[in-house]
Amino acid sequence: MRSMAAESQQGARRAWSLPRLSVLLTRPVFYFALPAFIATFFLPVHGVGAPSCPVPLVTGRPCLGCGMTRALTALSHGEFGIAWFDHPFSYLVWPVMAWLALGAVVPKLRRRSLEYVERRDPSLSRLAWTLFALFLAFGVFRFAGGYPAP
Repeated sequence: MRSMAAESQQGARRAWSLPRLSVLLTRPVFYFALPAFIATFFLPVHGVGAPSCPVPLVTGRPCLGCGMTRALTALSHGEFGIAWFDHPFSYLVWPVMAWLALGAVVPKLRRRSLEYVERRDPSLSRLAWTLFALFLAFGVFRFAGGYPAP
């Protein structure tokens, strides 16, 4: 029989754990990705000319996702060098967006994808949160001037 302290400690560990990937992949996420992904094929590669983020306007430094929209658009237009310069993580985000967009229009793919994620959730969640931590680290590195701003 487990002691109350052990149960309390295990409950505290669960309370502070990161959200599972399968919990984050909801139907609205798939449906949001579809128009966002399609837009990358129609937006101009060099942006629309108006800043869309207040962080560079206020701080004079790029934010974590600065250049991501332009980079995703560049990938959709086959401009790989521009995409790498604007945001290197776009090479990870673009295929995920494509998969989510496809899942929005192919329900069977969405269901099978969610089943796959649920079966392998602990390892996929660790991978996703590791990539997110790397994304944050890159953002801090870029904010500090270690990587050129787009």
